[in-house]
Amino acid sequence: MKLRRRQTLASVIVLTAGLLTADPLTPTAAHADPPPVRGTDTAESLVAHFAEGPAYVDKSAVTACAVTDPVSGEPPQAVAYRLDRIAIRTWLDEPDVRTRLRSALDANGGAGIGIDTIGKVEFPDLTADHTVQPVWYAELEHAAPAALIRTARALWTPPLMTAAPVYLMAPNGGDTDGGPLESWPNGPPEPTTVLPPDRADAIGAGTTIAVYDMGMPVRERGNWPPNVTRLDGSDVEIVDAEAPALVADRIWNGHSVAIADVLNTVAPGASVEAVRITEPSGVPTEESATRRMASTLSRAHDLTRSPDLAVAAFGTPGCAIDPLNPTRGDLVPLGLQMVADAVDHYRETLIVASAGNRNTSRRYYPAAFGHESVLSVGALDTTEGAENGGWTSRSRSGRRADFSNFGTWVEAWAPGVDLSTRHLIGVSFAVDTDPVMGQALVDGTSYAGPYVAALFAQYLAANPGTPAYRAWPDIAAAGAKCSSAVGGGVAVTLTTLDAKPNTPPDPGLPPMC
Repeated sequence: MKLRRRQTLASVIVLTAGLLTADPLTPTAAHADPPPVRGTDTAESLVAHFAEGPAYVDKSAVTACAVTDPVSGEPPQAVAYRLDRIAIRTWLDEPDVRTRLRSALDANGGAGIGIDTIGKVEFPDLTADHTVQPVWYAELEHAAPAALIRTARALWTPPLMTAAPVYLMAPNGGDTDGGPLESWPNGPPEPTTVLPPDRADAIGAGTTIAVYDMGMPVRERGNWPPNVTRLDGSDVEIVDAEAPALVADRIWNGHSVAIADVLNTVAPGASVEAVRITEPSGVPTEESATRRMASTLSRAHDLTRSPDLAVAAFGTPGCAIDPLNPTRGDLVPLGLQMVADAVDHYRETLIVASAGNRNTSRRYYPAAFGHESVLSVGALDTTEGAENGGWTSRSRSGRRADFSNFGTWVEAWAPGVDLSTRHLIGVSFAVDTDPVMGQALVDGTSYAGPYVAALFAQYLAANPGTPAYRAWPDIAAAGAKCSSAVGGGVAVTLTTLDAKPNTPPDPGLPPMC
C-alpha cells in the first residue's frame, strides 16, 4: 500500500469554554510518562474545534472510563465528551429523571452542580405505545469528569434506567495508534487526476440513500456527484470560513463529498440525500446526531418516504460500565441506540455503519450495536495487484486495511484504501500544501461503508420490494468469508465492474482477509 505523507496536529493545550482539557484531577507526576492511549489525538482534535460548551478528553487516568482489555491486552481508547450534558434513557417522566439525577450527582462528587433544561428526544409514535424508550438530555452546570462518569454509572440500572456521557463523535472513526487523524488514516486526502471507473448509470435506480454526516459544501468548494442533493437547506458544510484562507477549517472537511461519490461510483442510479448531523461548530456529537436522525427518520416514516439505506460514517468508543468488570460492556451512546431500536422496529431502512479506524477490536458505536438493521463495515486494502484502482477484486476480498477496526462485531468488509473520489475544490489541508482540485485519493472505513450501501442499492433495484435488511443474507452468501484473525465477517468487494452484489468470487482465488 502506498503511504501518504503523514500530518498530525501539534501538541496543544485546549481551552473549551474555560475548561482546560489536561486532566485537572491528576497530579502532574502521573503524566510524566503516560501509557499509550489510542485515539488521544482524535479526541483532542474534536475538543479543540468544539464550541458549544465544555468538553473533555478522557484517557481514563481519573475516571477509568476505558481500561486495558483483559483478554486481548489492547490499551484504553481515548474518548471525548461534554461536561455540561448527560444522556439518560428511561420511561420515567421529567420530574423523576430530575430527582434521580440530583441524587446520583450528590452521591458521586457532583453536589452543588445545577441541573438546567432536561429535554426528551423520541420517535413519538413508538414512544406513545411504549415500543421504543426515549432519551433525555440533561443540561448541567459543567461537572468534573470523575463526577460525571460516576453519576452515569450510578444511574445505569437497567431496565429502569441507563445513562452515559454525551460523546463527541469522530467522522470516519479516529486515528491509528500514533498516526494521522479522523479521515486521514494514511494521511490527508491526496489530490489526483485519476477518475474512478464507470458503471452503468441505471445501477441502483429507484433507491434512496441518506448520508448522515457533515453536509455538503457550496458547489464552488465541492465537486458534487450528479446524484446527490441536500435533504434541506440546513445541510450545508462550512469549509473555509476561518483563517488561513483556502485551508480547510476542519480536518474532516469534504468527508460527505467523498462518501457521496463512492455511492455515485458503485450505484450511480441511486438518489443520495446529504444530512448534516453536526453542532454549529462542525463537530458531531451523540446528541446532535441523534436529534437529526430521529427527526428525519420519524418524519420520513410518517410520510412513507423512508430511505432504503442510511450511511453512518462516524462514531466513538464508549466508557466502561464497570472498570473492574469490563465484560459488563460500555456506556453506549444512548441516543444512537434509541435510533437503532426505532429503525429495527420500522424495518424500512438499513443503517450501514463504518467500523472505525483505530486498528482495534474494541467496540465502536453505532457500528457495534448488533441490531438487525445496523450493518458494521470494516475496510480492506484491495490495491495490491488490483484492477480498476482498487474498486474490484476477483477474490471479492483483500487484506484488512492496517487502520481498520476488526472483531466479531464487524460483519462486512469492502475496499477502503486509495479510492479516487470527488472532493473539495481549491482547498488544501495544511498551509503550503497542494490544494485538492475536485478529486482526491481517500482512505478509511468511512468509504468502505458507503461501498457496501451501494451494493445494497444495486441489489434492491434488481429486487424491488425487498427490505434492505433482508438482502444481506443473499449478498453475504456470495461473498468471501474472512478469517478468525479479523473476527470473521464477509468480504463483498465487486469481482468486476459489471458484476452483481451476489456474484461469487473466482473459485481459484482464496479470500485474503
